[in-house]
Amino acid sequence: MRHYSSLLLACSISVFADSVLTLQKAYELALMNHPGYRVEQFKTQAVEENVRQAQARLFPKVDISASGGKYEYETSYNGAETSEMYKTYSLSLSQPLFRPELWRAVDQMQTRYDTSTTELEKQAQLVGVDVIKTYMQILQSQASIEKLQSQKELYDAKFRKSSDMIGMGLSNSVELIEAKVNKEKASADLIAKKREYQTLKNKLARLCKTPFDSIAPLRSDTKFSMSKEGWINRLQENKEIKIARLSKKAAEDEVSIRRYDHYPKADLSLGRSQNYTNDPVAHKYDNKAFIQLSFPIYQGGYTSSRVQEAVLLLNAAESNEELAHLQIQDKFEELWTQRESLYESISVLKQAVESSKLFLKSVQSGYAKGIKNQLDVMDAEFKMKSVESELNISHYDMMVNEVGLLDLVGQLMIQNEEF
Repeated sequence: MRHYSSLLLACSISVFADSVLTLQKAYELALMNHPGYRVEQFKTQAVEENVRQAQARLFPKVDISASGGKYEYETSYNGAETSEMYKTYSLSLSQPLFRPELWRAVDQMQTRYDTSTTELEKQAQLVGVDVIKTYMQILQSQASIEKLQSQKELYDAKFRKSSDMIGMGLSNSVELIEAKVNKEKASADLIAKKREYQTLKNKLARLCKTPFDSIAPLRSDTKFSMSKEGWINRLQENKEIKIARLSKKAAEDEVSIRRYDHYPKADLSLGRSQNYTNDPVAHKYDNKAFIQLSFPIYQGGYTSSRVQEAVLLLNAAESNEELAHLQIQDKFEELWTQRESLYESISVLKQAVESSKLFLKSVQSGYAKGIKNQLDVMDAEFKMKSVESELNISHYDMMVNEVGLLDLVGQLMIQNEEF
């Protein structure tokens, strides 16, 4: 089963060179190679076998046996000693007739299989969140590097100008030192950000187990829904809540299964045995068909204690479901508060980008008329790139927030119908 994020479908660019890693491909590779996901896959397959085992206990059980060997005996009716090769064969069939605990065990195992499947989906989401966040951090680092590169060029130019002006007596050593400090700090900031960028690239390569040169950019026109009620209505599909709900259902089944130990049990038993012996009074064959009934009378309180244990575990499962609801609601409120803040920041930064472009255009016009100098133009360009970088970073933060909400409502991964 292959999965991908609904957000990835909206954001990823479809065609890139082999050395360019897209978000969707990164997720697919990470899911294929992640050991935690494989662990959950094997666990799910094992629980599926448990379902088959529970179902098999409802079917007839057929056994065949044979024995043979040397047999010596003396009969009382004739006092003769006999030594012979004795052989016997038997065939038996047993069919449960009234075993309600077996039927309920099938339901319980199916519930546990659904729980394991949900755990597998949850693990896929965890892998997706890790990949997407790393991917977004790389894009944010790229945006920061562009801003810091522009800042470094600006401070390099200012330092060169201060060096030239101090020789002409138009500047002083304090201004030169300040320009040098700004220049060196800009270089240090750029180097640190490039190291951070490489670290994030290495992390993504480890997750995907695939080397790459660069990653694909994402669309910047992604629309984000602001309907809080719509998200709240989808919280019931959260994986943690579903797991808690299914665990409670399995606990309810366990209570019923243990209570059935107080009930009578009935089984149909059929059998045939064939004996090969020289004993004239021994049965040559035996055919049996009977119904076995058992009625529990007293077991020293063992069954009652097991039932009480199951009831207590059911109470714990109910409390765990309530706790899951509270924790998910708290996490949603935290993400939603962050979303509202990011939404407002993006709106303000979009206006700031337009203003910075107008400012740059004005400075360039002044430079053409001889009113502004080259440093003024570089400073205006830096301000524009700085605001654009902040807008891109906020946009990626909003994407990460969207991923967090999709993860919270259990809809980050959907099945790819093309595979």
